Amino acid sequence: MPTAEEKRKLANEKRIKDAVVEKQLLNLSYEIGTVDVEASKEKDEAAMLIQKVEEDLGNKNEIVNQFTALHFDTQRENEARMSRLRERIAGLETQLKDAEAELAALKAEKKQVLAEKDSVIENQKREMKEMAYQFSDMLMKTLITITEDFETQTSDIGRDETSTLPQRERLKEFNLDRIRV
Repeated sequence: MPTAEEKRKLANEKRIKDAVVEKQLLNLSYEIGTVDVEASKEKDEAAMLIQKVEEDLGNKNEIVNQFTALHFDTQRENEARMSRLRERIAGLETQLKDAEAELAALKAEKKQVLAEKDSVIENQKREMKEMAYQFSDMLMKTLITITEDFETQTSDIGRDETSTLPQRERLKEFNLDRIRV
């Protein structure tokens, strides 16, 4: 549908064209009135010219109407396309915001999981150190006990051929010379 502004422009163009036609008709009438000799011939020519001008005007009006309709159809199609594109952009922006929020949530969750795992690892390292110290203490106590038992047994046993060896050499014999008691 043409807008009021476009209708006004079209009406104005038509008035101008009508004024031109009327002016041409007036000029033709004036010429017809002034020339009596060829009045009938000129009258026929004038009628033909009037008919041709009216046909041209009708053709031009039809062409203007066709182009106007084409213009408005194209404009409606473009507006519909722009509307669809705006909707698509809005949908994509919503998807992007959702994806960014999901990514932020995943990053936070990943950070939390990593922090928990780091905490577990630190606890396990602490427990391993503690267990290593406990094992070291137990091993030392055991070695001390074994050494004491060994010394007690060797002193109780009569002197045989191995009892004459010094204490250090006897420990070497059992690969225990590195132990400091």
